[in-house]
Amino acid sequence: MRRCRTGTGVTVSKNRKALMFAAAFVLLLLGSSVQGRRLRTLNDLGTEVQLRDAPPIVVFTSVVLGGFKGILADVLWLRASLLQDEGRYLELVQLSDWITTLEPGISEVWSFHAWNMAYNVSVMMPKPEDRWRWVLNGIALLRDQGLLYNAGDPKLYFELGWFFQHKLGEGIDVMHLYYKRKWADIMGEFTEQDGRIDYNSLSGEEKERLNKELKMDPEVMRDLDSLYGPFDWRLPEATAAYWGYQGVKVAGTRGYISCDRVVYQSVMQMFRRGKLSYNSESGAYHVSLDPRMLVGTMKAFEDALKNHPDDTTVPDSYALFLREAVRKLHAAGLDQQAHYVFLKLSAEYGGHDTKEGYEAFLKGVHPGP
Repeated sequence: MRRCRTGTGVTVSKNRKALMFAAAFVLLLLGSSVQGRRLRTLNDLGTEVQLRDAPPIVVFTSVVLGGFKGILADVLWLRASLLQDEGRYLELVQLSDWITTLEPGISEVWSFHAWNMAYNVSVMMPKPEDRWRWVLNGIALLRDQGLLYNAGDPKLYFELGWFFQHKLGEGIDVMHLYYKRKWADIMGEFTEQDGRIDYNSLSGEEKERLNKELKMDPEVMRDLDSLYGPFDWRLPEATAAYWGYQGVKVAGTRGYISCDRVVYQSVMQMFRRGKLSYNSESGAYHVSLDPRMLVGTMKAFEDALKNHPDDTTVPDSYALFLREAVRKLHAAGLDQQAHYVFLKLSAEYGGHDTKEGYEAFLKGVHPGP
């Protein structure tokens, strides 16, 4: 193996990389006629989009290329891939901003950029407030900009719902409780003490703030609440269900199972841990079983079954939920509800463990083969 003993070797190496990058760019230009047609299918390249805070060379190249802006975006994507592999996430933020400016009509661009902010950059920050800022940046990017250009793509609604369901709702990040408290504070400005929203009493200013700051329509929130609630809107899962529900509506007859999953999984989580006790002053945050969410959870599953009758994962998930609900309700002393769920389970998804009846099911007594 040859080793460079002076700075000359480093310079040569850098020059080679620059030449390779330039060669790749030229090859992309040579294929511009085909590439241009492909990108026009994906995105309206005739729409003029201004580069924000891009260096002069990027602005210059974009102007020169004109209708071949997609070619420049492909080059930047190549660079973004290298930065991703090297774990240089902060540099990737600015690069991704240029890419979203060049190709605003491609959903994957926004998903990639938002995920980098909320998942990669955020965990590099030692302070919880800094982490939270980057998580919010990722959410805001999808919600405020990505959906502005791609309002008809259910994938972005799924991604946004997933951020609330997973990044905020689950415990995958050591700072997850901080995120939950911050979101509870944000939504608490619009709710009663129990997290419920009195839709009839919302002021015009509050409705405008919900629409402007959070891009949430109070009428859609009311509809969702009546279908699957009662929701405690301070919980991130409630907002996850909102965006999943919006995605289901956007998908329409096309269907997009991931959005339905966000809805029923989020509502199910609010059954499991939707009763929230939160003190904003002390920061005490405690969740527990919320039996009120039982009917809504069952309806969310059944609506998903109607929307996707050929999908086998929904009935399997529903059956698992019913089994879990019987035991949780019984443990909470709610045997009437537990027995009702058992009858549903036995009639529609019964198996080896339900043949001997309710009491035997609770005791785990199964008949022999």
